Amino acid sequence: YFKFNPQKKQQTVYDYTLTINSNGGSDGSVTEFSAQDFSTHSFTLPEMWSDSLPTKLNFELIGFADTSDATAPQYKLGENVVLTSDNPEKTIYAVWRKPLLMNGNDFNDILKTGNFTNLVFGSFDKYKDFIVSFKNEYVADADDNGTYKIYTTDSTIYVLSKVGNIIYAGDCSNMFNSSSVSRYDFTDFDTSLCTSMSGMFSNCSSLSSLDLSLLNTSSCTDMSSMFSGCSALTELNLNFDTSNVTDMNGMFSECSSLTSLDLSLLNTNSCTDMSSMFSGCSGLTELNLLNFDTSNVTDISSMFSGCSSLPYLILTNFNNDNITDYSNMFKNCSNLTTIYSDYNFNVNTSVSTDMFDGCANLIGSEGTTFDSNHTDISYAQIDGGTLSPGYFTPIPVLKTGIEVNSIIGTDTTKIIFGKLEDYNAEIVSITSTPLDTENKGVYSLYKVGTVVYILTSIDYKIVLNQNSSKFFYKLGNLTSIENISAIETNRVINIDNFFSECTSLVSLDLSSFDTSSCKNMNSMFNTCTALSSLNVSSFNTDNVIYMASMFKMTALTSIDLSSFNTANVADMMNLFSFSPFTALNLENFDTRNVTNMNSMFASCSSLSSLDLSNFNTEKVTNMYGMFYRCSSLTSLNLSSFDTGKVEKMSYMFAYCSSLTSLDLSSFDTDSCTNISRMFSDCSNLTTIYASDAFVTDNATSSANLFINCKKLVGGKGTTYDSSYTDKIYARIDGGASDPGYFTLKNS
Repeated sequence: YFKFNPQKKQQTVYDYTLTINSNGGSDGSVTEFSAQDFSTHSFTLPEMWSDSLPTKLNFELIGFADTSDATAPQYKLGENVVLTSDNPEKTIYAVWRKPLLMNGNDFNDILKTGNFTNLVFGSFDKYKDFIVSFKNEYVADADDNGTYKIYTTDSTIYVLSKVGNIIYAGDCSNMFNSSSVSRYDFTDFDTSLCTSMSGMFSNCSSLSSLDLSLLNTSSCTDMSSMFSGCSALTELNLNFDTSNVTDMNGMFSECSSLTSLDLSLLNTNSCTDMSSMFSGCSGLTELNLLNFDTSNVTDISSMFSGCSSLPYLILTNFNNDNITDYSNMFKNCSNLTTIYSDYNFNVNTSVSTDMFDGCANLIGSEGTTFDSNHTDISYAQIDGGTLSPGYFTPIPVLKTGIEVNSIIGTDTTKIIFGKLEDYNAEIVSITSTPLDTENKGVYSLYKVGTVVYILTSIDYKIVLNQNSSKFFYKLGNLTSIENISAIETNRVINIDNFFSECTSLVSLDLSSFDTSSCKNMNSMFNTCTALSSLNVSSFNTDNVIYMASMFKMTALTSIDLSSFNTANVADMMNLFSFSPFTALNLENFDTRNVTNMNSMFASCSSLSSLDLSNFNTEKVTNMYGMFYRCSSLTSLNLSSFDTGKVEKMSYMFAYCSSLTSLDLSSFDTDSCTNISRMFSDCSNLTTIYASDAFVTDNATSSANLFINCKKLVGGKGTTYDSSYTDKIYARIDGGASDPGYFTLKNS
């Protein structure tokens, strides 16, 4: 920007220049003020809203400072900036901040001056032509600068900004409390700085629906009574951030017209107070709390009291380690029959008075009925029958995979998972078959022609049995599985043959599967001959022991196994056999506990190279047919192989017809008893590098070890001889006096 160099006009007169840098405002503009004076000169800064001041969209000018990074002004608007003859030039920088709306209680006082039905946030410029017809005007910013103003008509209240479109809110407590507004436009309302929304919409009895998806609640810590007393509210969109909220006391209390509430996206990991959270929600029939984290909650008193229409509650995620007050928690939940929980509540808590008072229809999983003499926490446990009575029921699980499979039927072409209420039209008049282990119909199967519906009657995923072996086994006509994410797999231990021989399935996205408990994945996708797309990228295999034939398929050309932890796997027999992979990245595979690699890559005829240099094979005893018929392999890195315990190597490299050389210098075959056809029909193999540890003393079976390896030449020139195809020439070539087919690897 232009810099004016002062020069002394006379002995006592100086040129003074004050430069105002907009510091990001007014497109980076700079304004200069000049004057002549004696030893000092005072420049008076413009007043608020002067046309000569810089502007910045959605920001308020609060003064100026000597540095561009200042957050507080050194020179306020309307004040003097004094320059001296020693420093007759000065640049000052605009200091900006986001202006805040007046606090919620003050805003509410204005809101109550009329019976408004609409509330709009926006820019002054957008509505300035209509302001003359507005009824009242109020200064609405926290500093009374007039940055924000409120204008009203008979039915609408406008909150307008002079500095842009955005209205920044600080404290929203009781902001709309008891108002008659039924329609809110939050498009230009920014609540990212708001820390309290306590009572924000409380007692808004005219409000029937509310969409808060535009509200930024990332800074909010207090949502107590936020919707309390919204008695006409039937629809509520709460897709917002509650990660910092500590107080949810009475948040939805007395919302008596709400029939369902899905809070599965609500983050409650910081919350300490959930007392009376749903108290008096007498119309609620469905409440989704599946992702509730209560690990920091101390007070849960009256949380569901008066929820008289709720038929069941699912509290499987509730952690009650820190809860000290359970009093009245379920009081007067008169229609509540089932409380699903995986935990017994903390019986050492100090307060649990009337916890179950008035829950006359409550019954535990083993038949324990409500007892008015036991309304405290003593029965807050999974029902153990007469010896250990309780009011809780563990979450239901499906029958075993084999049992479900027998009910589905082999003619099935499509399977749909979901909630019963979403498919009522499709299954009308269809007889159901209960699939839960207790045969209560919590999970049921409906079959319409060749389409099978597996549906849940509760607001919870369909929980698979620990033993889900052969769930879809041999469903050869099955072409699609819809909404597979509706099943919960985190308890499954045995999932072997799960999709085995589903020969018509083309694609599977299993990114929703939680396999953290699984130990057996044998043949999970075995003979899925049409499967060309498979997403297992989220699989947790930390506890898996068995993976035999898991990916034994013929249509899948690539797979991402980067998430696989195989540290505990013992069996990898046929793991990839017959799969048409063109490349396999197994650099993360931990094979330290694997004992069986029989046919692991057999008939992977499209693989051209394979780097197994990270493989730890010290426990492997069986390598039978490990690379059998890998006919495209030209490169094979086995440098890390420890074969000291391997007993079977027959057919290990048989029919690897593209290999020209093999480096087996790390092989110790002292324990090996069967090496028959180990190199059979490696028709282009010319060199086998080995060491003196490749011995055949214990090999009782070595027939056709080198059959049809017609290009094979030992290190000293011994050529293939069809008369010597067993173990006799399985040694380092010593020339004519001691012929062999191996070449000693130079160190």
